Amino acid sequence: MKLVLQYKLDDSWDFGGSFTFQSGQSYTGATSRFQSRLIDQNYGRGKIVPSQRYGLRLPASHQLNINASYSFTTFGLPSRLILDVYNVYNRRDIWFRYYNTQMEETNVEDVKLLPILPSLSFELKF
Repeated sequence: MKLVLQYKLDDSWDFGGSFTFQSGQSYTGATSRFQSRLIDQNYGRGKIVPSQRYGLRLPASHQLNINASYSFTTFGLPSRLILDVYNVYNRRDIWFRYYNTQMEETNVEDVKLLPILPSLSFELKF
């Protein structure tokens, strides 16, 4: 679900925001891991046993983004100054999950989305 709101205050000012909510992304996880090796070898070949295909889900995620822009002229050309704030309340949802098999015990590690990220831009049309 995505809700978008845009508001034009006057000829110079525009405001907007979007809120997104989505159920957790499905993914194929791992149920177990084993290591096989030949006699008299210190290394071997690891094998991960997957779960049911797309049988697991990440947690639900949501995010709020807002923006404001001010329109004006620069040397007679239309211009805008834009402020965007991505992930306003700094929710670090999981982007994807992977299995770190470098150690003897497998660790599940989550890669998270970006934190709050403001940006300022200048637009000049010619």
